[in-house]
Amino acid sequence: MSLPFTSHACRSRLSGRAPCLRGGSGFTLVELMVVATVIAILATLSAAGLAATRQRVRADKTRNTIRKLHEIIVGHHESYLRRRVPFIASATDHRANGLAKLEAVRRLMVYEMPDCWADVAASTAAVSSLAPYLQTGPVLGYPGSRPARITPALEGAECLYMIVSRGGIEPDLMEQFRSDEIGDTNGNGAPEFLDGWGNPIGFIRWAPGFAGSALQKPDAVNFHDPFDPQRNDVPGYALVPLIVSAGPDGLVGINLSTGWLSAPSLAHLVTPLPFYTFGVADSSSEDWKDNITNHDLVTK
Repeated sequence: MSLPFTSHACRSRLSGRAPCLRGGSGFTLVELMVVATVIAILATLSAAGLAATRQRVRADKTRNTIRKLHEIIVGHHESYLRRRVPFIASATDHRANGLAKLEAVRRLMVYEMPDCWADVAASTAAVSSLAPYLQTGPVLGYPGSRPARITPALEGAECLYMIVSRGGIEPDLMEQFRSDEIGDTNGNGAPEFLDGWGNPIGFIRWAPGFAGSALQKPDAVNFHDPFDPQRNDVPGYALVPLIVSAGPDGLVGINLSTGWLSAPSLAHLVTPLPFYTFGVADSSSEDWKDNITNHDLVTK
């Protein structure tokens, strides 16, 4: 019998059928779950893409900072090809003369382009004990930058900032750098240049162990040290200052140890151990693989 005045839901109950919960424009539970799953997948992909974009931006920022530092530091390093330094000459031993001049030039580099605080005179008074040709404007000014508290892992980074800001290379060099490219990560009053991840950019004046890069090859025949035109330091090959960011993982993975003043002779930079290990990558890890350096800017 027909019940004309009952609702659809009532008729369903009276007829024993389950009521229909879906209106003409509604969604089933399965459809809602599918939509939610798709949205979650898209959100995950979007987050991953955003993270990758951020990493690329930070890497590009790092390369830009390192490129500016490279032009300053390597340009200054090459200027020593034209610097005059005194040395004690021998009337008969020309090779000894060449090595003496080479050592004098390299010692001047050590004091004017230090990569650790041991290379910096402890005070302006201590500068007077150095040879006259080492008592230059930068060397006189550097003791004022020496921090009371030293963090060994940051010495190269701190010295790099000091060279650029106080090395007398050009008066307006620091105007190239934004405030977010400079920091003092250990709070000791000696700033560093920062990479895109906010970590200090490291520096080694000579890193013979960092071999086979686009700029430095351990080949004394084809890439001999340009500061030694007479090839008196027979195994010496061209050493290019190393400027390095640890990259996304913040782990540099190479030996940043320095301390050339303890070398018996600065006329030989490649052969004396352990100095050859400066810049060598840690073969037991892959921390160094995401580094960004001035040596490989052309390939990364």
